[in-house]
Amino acid sequence: MAITLARFEKHPSAQNDKLETRLVGKKVVIVDDSARQRGALRALFESLGLVCVGEAANGLECLSVVKRTQPHLVSLDVLMPVMHGVESLGYLRDDGYSGMIIFVSELSRFEALSDVRIKGHQADAIFSKSDTRDSFFAVLNELFLSEEYAKESMRSDDQGPA
Repeated sequence: MAITLARFEKHPSAQNDKLETRLVGKKVVIVDDSARQRGALRALFESLGLVCVGEAANGLECLSVVKRTQPHLVSLDVLMPVMHGVESLGYLRDDGYSGMIIFVSELSRFEALSDVRIKGHQADAIFSKSDTRDSFFAVLNELFLSEEYAKESMRSDDQGPA
C-alpha cells in the first residue's frame, strides 16, 4: 500500500468504503523519463476517471507543463535525468503550485521517503510502480476528499458566526 503524506486532516466520513469517487474529471500531469511508464500511468489514471492534460520526460519539462495546464495532480518519478522528482517538487511549491503531488517510483518507498525528507519537501503520497489500481484509487480518492473537506471548512470559518 502507498505511503500517504496528506497535508489535510481526514474527512470524518473518509473511513466509509462506499464513498463516491472524487477523481472523475480531475486533471493530471504525468512525469517520468520512460515513455512506456508514462503510457502505463496514463492508462491507470484514466481508468480512475482522471484526465491526463500533459506529460513530461523530466522535472524541467514538468515545470512548464504544470504552469501551462494547471492540473489538480502531478505524478512525479523520483529518479530522472536533467531534474529529478524531489527537486521538481521544490520548484513547483516555490512557484505556488498548491495541487496534489505524488511520487510514483521503482525505488522502495523507504528510499524515496528518505530522499524527500532529506530535501525538506512534502509530497501528498508515495507509490511504488508495483502498487495496485485499488491502492491508487483508495489513496487518491481520500486525498481529494480531504482537500474538499479542508476547503469547505475554510469557507465556513471565513463566514464567521451567523
